[in-house]
Amino acid sequence: MDDVQKGDVVWLKSGGPKMTVAEEPMDTRGWKCLWFLGDKQIEGFFPLESLTKTNPDEADISEARILGNVD
Repeated sequence: MDDVQKGDVVWLKSGGPKMTVAEEPMDTRGWKCLWFLGDKQIEGFFPLESLTKTNPDEADISEARILGNVD
């Protein structure tokens, strides 16, 4: 996924909250992303390889439906 830009909504491939890309990487820390925990804003830096524009939780449900594991 090399088309990430500032302002994009992303998730970690492993799941978790939706995050907004706040800054492109300027060093080895990775992409700065922001998300909320209740009303508290949290930030973190993530490598591009760990991010996806598709909610992995929704993808898991869709895949389960295809396999007949979810009604």
